[in-house]
Amino acid sequence: MTPIRTRSPRTPLAGMATVDVWAPVPIGTDQSGETVAITLAGSVLLVEGPERAGRTNTARIAVAAAALDPTVRLVVFDGHGGRDWHPFALVADQWATGATDDAAEDLATVLTGAVADVIGRAHSMQRPDGDGPSGRLTPGLSAADRSLGPVVVAVNEIDRYLAHPAHGPEITRRLVELARLGSPVGYSLILTTTGARQALPLAVRDAADTRVSLHPAGPATVATAHPLQAPRSVVVRAHRLDTATLTWLVERARYARHRATGGDRR
Repeated sequence: MTPIRTRSPRTPLAGMATVDVWAPVPIGTDQSGETVAITLAGSVLLVEGPERAGRTNTARIAVAAAALDPTVRLVVFDGHGGRDWHPFALVADQWATGATDDAAEDLATVLTGAVADVIGRAHSMQRPDGDGPSGRLTPGLSAADRSLGPVVVAVNEIDRYLAHPAHGPEITRRLVELARLGSPVGYSLILTTTGARQALPLAVRDAADTRVSLHPAGPATVATAHPLQAPRSVVVRAHRLDTATLTWLVERARYARHRATGGDRR
């Protein structure tokens, strides 16, 4: 079937007051025009492709969806720098831009803390009152215990941080640990990369249960193997999320988070 060539519609997120990351989030349409959705909670989402293939647009949809869930603790690092990701600075619990020395050090610190939290969560879920099947966090347990709320760590152009001469090795170690251990206890990773295999540790690539492979001349391929979704691989044209719409969504997300927490963000 010939890939869709019509202009992509604006993301349905524009019409949503809030989002539930435990439910599938729409990211685009398939060749029949049907909505394609992915589950973000406890996922490792890898968005890869060359420049101008749509990486930023696709990844921003996923991160915007996470921002619209008031229960999510959101961490955003933009290795590229510039304006495309800057709206998230208004809503992220932790934010940094550029692959500077300070940002790379901060990312290493954040990932180290995240791994420690993952270990602590796994221990607490071993208690008799835990309801996670096989030690996996569920929406019910997450809602009942605020300390087990979903966490989304998004890193745009992770390659740049991994290549940092001083902090790259530590970032690599912690990223591998988080990718391997974080999903069952409510941690999600959203990573973008150029697609070069050597740019990302094999263990992280293998842990990715959702992959979006982008191509400059056509639509993306989305392959999912998330525990909460049936495995599938489908050709997708991503929805459109321009910066003006993203800024509006972020303002809405800030309001929803303020109402949900009374201004107290964990």
